[in-house]
Amino acid sequence: MLISSASMGCGQDNNTSGNAYVNAHNNSQQSWAQIEAGAAHTLAIKSDGSLWAWGYNGDYQLGIGDKKDRNLPCQVGTDTKWKQVTCGATHTVAIKTNGTLWAWGDNSLGKLGTGNRVSQSTPIQVCADTNWKQIACGEDYTAAIKTDDTLWIWGKQLGLTDKHNIVHHILPVRVGTDTNWKQVAGGWHHILALKTDNTLWTWGYNHNGQLGLGDRNHRLTPTQVDTTTNWQNIMGGSDHTVALKTDGTLWVWGGNEAGKLGLGDTTVRISPTQVGTDTNWKQIACGGRCTFALKTDGTLWAWGWNTSGELGINDYKHRSVPTQIGIDRIWQKVIAGNTQTIAIETDGTLWAWGWNRSGQLGLGDWIDRYTPTKVGK
Repeated sequence: MLISSASMGCGQDNNTSGNAYVNAHNNSQQSWAQIEAGAAHTLAIKSDGSLWAWGYNGDYQLGIGDKKDRNLPCQVGTDTKWKQVTCGATHTVAIKTNGTLWAWGDNSLGKLGTGNRVSQSTPIQVCADTNWKQIACGEDYTAAIKTDDTLWIWGKQLGLTDKHNIVHHILPVRVGTDTNWKQVAGGWHHILALKTDNTLWTWGYNHNGQLGLGDRNHRLTPTQVDTTTNWQNIMGGSDHTVALKTDGTLWVWGGNEAGKLGLGDTTVRISPTQVGTDTNWKQIACGGRCTFALKTDGTLWAWGWNTSGELGINDYKHRSVPTQIGIDRIWQKVIAGNTQTIAIETDGTLWAWGWNRSGQLGLGDWIDRYTPTKVGK
């Protein structure tokens, strides 16, 4: 069963060749402020607070009222109060400026948090709370932090001591009693979270050491990673983790297929391992099998799997060490989906590359790219 409302027609889908997006986007001078990528769909918020979506839509994850793929950015409703958005494999969750939480897409495991398993083709509010602060999605779950620094999770549970990790919760459920959570990030099947004291905690699946705990044992509750108190930012991929420390150093652990840890080999790491010796890293992103990082000078670096050109380095060869891309640009933000990469330049323009068979690059076609290509005019 699907609850939906009428959607505005926009963009090119896989059955039409309309140009509604081109007219709407060319008339807007707003720059792109935030981006997020799912398995094969992309969401972005403009500086005016409007929300845009494109790519695969077979599970309603674009939030535009139908199941047609879009290969051009299409506005989600008309609201201009969107603050943050995050994507799972087949669902999307977002926060508005008033602190309310909204979700749409596939809900077979309760990952929308709406109290049922009914999929949604347009945004629907999650609970009535108005104090949501930060959100993250894994493949089949959603996690969020409230303004009181409590941590909540729903969908396929990975942090509530559920036996064998098979219980699904259809409403947000609090994780523990701590009130000092600062940031949460989702890998496909593992979760990472920082506390206000800059300690790092992980839980979930750990078959390739992606929890960074020195073993391969799964965890059902948050477990601290080492004893250091200078963790600053965290990101999770399919089975690997990337993190920044407050001193600007870059750390990795977990699966290392195609060298996605950036350590010059394909050996799995079960504990945090530093990438090189640089101390000027400032932002990180994980794809399914690749990794990206920005330095303080605005340069962008990539490594790992590259079969679909997702590294953006003008070929399809894997890299096992950080390799600079887009050398003629100064980058502000990068995000990675399963096989697509999206980045914002310092001038607010949006760029995309990688796999594009569902239109997830937003370039108006279904052609893959292996170098950064500008989205829109």
